[in-house]
Amino acid sequence: MLTLFLLYFEQDYGGGYNLALQEDCEKAGNVTSAGMYFLHFQVYRMDSVVNFLAMGKDTESALFKKLEGFTPCEVSELNSGTHIFAVYGDNFFKTTSYTIEAICANTYEDTTHKLKDIEQQILRKRTELRQFETEYRQA
Repeated sequence: MLTLFLLYFEQDYGGGYNLALQEDCEKAGNVTSAGMYFLHFQVYRMDSVVNFLAMGKDTESALFKKLEGFTPCEVSELNSGTHIFAVYGDNFFKTTSYTIEAICANTYEDTTHKLKDIEQQILRKRTELRQFETEYRQA
């Protein structure tokens, strides 16, 4: 399987660059993709590795841990200036093509409001699921 990483580097005070954000790829059908979102507010991502590890331990626990991989992204906005992005892959045997797409969030203002609402709903459901797990285990 091809593994891709989307990398974002920020400039440090000494003029060099440090890795600020790394997104691992996800395979969906025939497409492998990774995404970064800089929307000037805290955004969340679903880390499927956390869910996969929980499923391997215990299927009952996996049900309760389904939303534990929903974590905030480390970087939520880009300031004006030069930015360095990179794509890194581990396939040394054949060439791979990729596309990088950048979209201005201002043109999707309605969508960003919906995204905030949905993320808040997921966070509430995660809290409810944690509380329900406690009640379930006590019963």
